[in-house]
Amino acid sequence: FVKRAEDRGIAWTESVNFFESNQAELDRNYTELCNPSLEYPSYYTLPFHGYDQGNLNWSAAHELEAATQSMCLGYYDGLTWQDAQEMF
Repeated sequence: FVKRAEDRGIAWTESVNFFESNQAELDRNYTELCNPSLEYPSYYTLPFHGYDQGNLNWSAAHELEAATQSMCLGYYDGLTWQDAQEMF
């Protein structure tokens, strides 16, 4: 998934590294916005799309931008991810 995205021009690794390098800021935002009384549906923490802990974790968040950019690549062969994104 990552290789396909990077082969098509999506800076997956660079994007993930950016978000990982800003984890301290993300943690501060989380602390500020977190509502401990909020209960998430159990499916948020079940294995999903390669995340053993579900989608509600920092790894999924770090990959969100690149994963979103790559979603439409399978639909529009021969286009850049930017052009495919516009068509999707």
